[in-house]
Amino acid sequence: MPRTYSLIAAATVVFLLSGCAARPPVPSTGGYSFVHQGRTFRIESYSPPGMIGYNQLVLRDEGRVVFMGLDRDQNGSLDEVVVGTIPLEEAIRIYSRGLLIGIREGMVRNTTWQNDFSVIIDRRTCVVTTFVLAAGEMYNKLTVLNTDIGLEEAVVVDLGADGSLDLVEKGERERAYYQSLYLQVLERGLDAGRISRSEGTYLIIP
Repeated sequence: MPRTYSLIAAATVVFLLSGCAARPPVPSTGGYSFVHQGRTFRIESYSPPGMIGYNQLVLRDEGRVVFMGLDRDQNGSLDEVVVGTIPLEEAIRIYSRGLLIGIREGMVRNTTWQNDFSVIIDRRTCVVTTFVLAAGEMYNKLTVLNTDIGLEEAVVVDLGADGSLDLVEKGERERAYYQSLYLQVLERGLDAGRISRSEGTYLIIP
């Protein structure tokens, strides 16, 4: 299970989806500011109860966001820069320093979540993890591990959590191969009561 870094909640924000579609857990938000080289950065966290959320490193100028980097799975390292020109490597260092400050001041907690489901198929360990964003969006990630040597073979993303893989982040096989594995994991998860399906959306049950 991954170790995550989430911020102590300062407020609660509710986002509802229309109709009878699957509703993700209500995310809580938290954050704090710190100064780095004369600039005030802010680390903000969006964490659905019992699941992995995401953190963002933000720099504002007179209320306008001039930089934003995302830690998509709260593992303590930024994954990408979505706004601004600070290089990712530098942003990772700033973010790490901010987390250390937050840990010292009691604003950051290390948490282990159990929001994945795994099965072994064809001597490969297939793990599906659900991520819920603050805006109500959900996506699933399929990670394929070689059971014999314990190495990660592939990472594939279902952006809409609708059962259809959209993006091969890592892996040498065709997407159709990973899609077949993904559907097998989803079906086994449904049978085991670890995955819910509502209006075509698949969600890991913690």
